[in-house]
Amino acid sequence: MSRLRAVAGACVALAFAMPSAGCTGGSEPAPTTSSASVTPSPSASASPSPSPTPSVPAAAQAHTKAGAVAFVRFYIDLVNEGAKNPREGLLAPHSDADCVACQNLERSIRAYLDAGHHARSDVLGIEKQVPLGESDGLFRLRVTITDLPTEVIDGKGNLIDRLTRNTSVRLIALSWREQGWVVYGMQ
Repeated sequence: MSRLRAVAGACVALAFAMPSAGCTGGSEPAPTTSSASVTPSPSASASPSPSPTPSVPAAAQAHTKAGAVAFVRFYIDLVNEGAKNPREGLLAPHSDADCVACQNLERSIRAYLDAGHHARSDVLGIEKQVPLGESDGLFRLRVTITDLPTEVIDGKGNLIDRLTRNTSVRLIALSWREQGWVVYGMQ
């Protein structure tokens, strides 16, 4: 199983068959899994060549409930971009420095980069987001995320891994900063 997929499942419940140990989070309800259908987030081509770092969409820059929802979609799109076109520093500008799950995802993207691997297509899709509200300076959302079936290949096009479909519900906490939303923690 690929490292990106495993860490994503552990920390974001991007359902890659690992427990959520090592991830930040509070006393929110435990995540659940299901097998519902989902539409993947729109994304760039699955080309292994690096593309420009995506900019935060205007909708995700608002300090509102809708802005938080749009930011989570943007962050998942960044994870997809990192799986398809691995490069360093993709998530860090949009993550709290103490977000263990975010650090693990960055390390996983780095592992793809170091190994010369990438996913052929998006690895994650968002099925549903439920804003839970803001307290203690954090905006929390319950997010249903689906691991999308795809293949991980090396630089020569050889198949390394086949990723399968799985759906889970996770809690994502955002913090509003001077530069906008950042992911504070995931469980």
